[in-house]
Amino acid sequence: LITMALVGEHAGARAYGYHELDLHLRTVAATELASSTDQGAPIHLHDFPASALNESEFAPKFSQVYTTDGRVLLQKGALSTTRPLIDDATLAAAFAGEAPLVDIRHDGVPGRMVALRTTDDFGNTYVIAVGMLTTQVEAALARLDWMLGTIWLVALVVTGGLGYALASRALEPIDRITARAAEIARDQITARLDPPRVDDEIGRMTHLLNAMLDRLHEVIDANRHFAADASHELRGPLTAMAGEIDVTLTRDRGADEYRDTLVVVRRR
Repeated sequence: LITMALVGEHAGARAYGYHELDLHLRTVAATELASSTDQGAPIHLHDFPASALNESEFAPKFSQVYTTDGRVLLQKGALSTTRPLIDDATLAAAFAGEAPLVDIRHDGVPGRMVALRTTDDFGNTYVIAVGMLTTQVEAALARLDWMLGTIWLVALVVTGGLGYALASRALEPIDRITARAAEIARDQITARLDPPRVDDEIGRMTHLLNAMLDRLHEVIDANRHFAADASHELRGPLTAMAGEIDVTLTRDRGADEYRDTLVVVRRR
């Protein structure tokens, strides 16, 4: 659950960051579009006056102007190549009047570009593609990932510790019952489990086990009484039978006398 929440947080932050970037990019592109044909001049691009400001507070911008045949006519910004940065499908969508946003890579660095169609005062149609690098967004997301990872690790440790403590506390009554049951099984048949502190599932189980032990003790006592009573009842007849046999064996006797002795023993 914690992992899912943190993954959702990352996804939400990424979506929000790129949404804000796209809004700024569209605004910058609209400004570039408006200034590209100002004062009735042929289409042109203006340099961004970052040197007159604090450059660290601005994201680097780059622009390219495309002709209808897909050729790069003009470009501005920190670009090390004159090759088109947007693909043919995006360029065709822009010439069709759309304003497509596309991910690009320049010198291995990720960026975003928006392409807008414009027409100069001479009736020529062009597409102006304005882009910004996404390194700042990705750096912010990387810092967020580090923070979320730290939160996840701390939450995992805390959750594990709390889970262990709660599980140990929950299993403590069962450990006491197990130890007490082992003592009863060894040599304390008359002992009972400790009365439960709370009438919960473990408490009800303790009551049932004590009731079972009481019943077993009653059965054992009944068997002991039966054995004692049977021993007492059999002692007299067995003693008499032994005496009769001993008397008969004191001397040699005939078959009839032995038979009479067996009849007497049989009757007892």
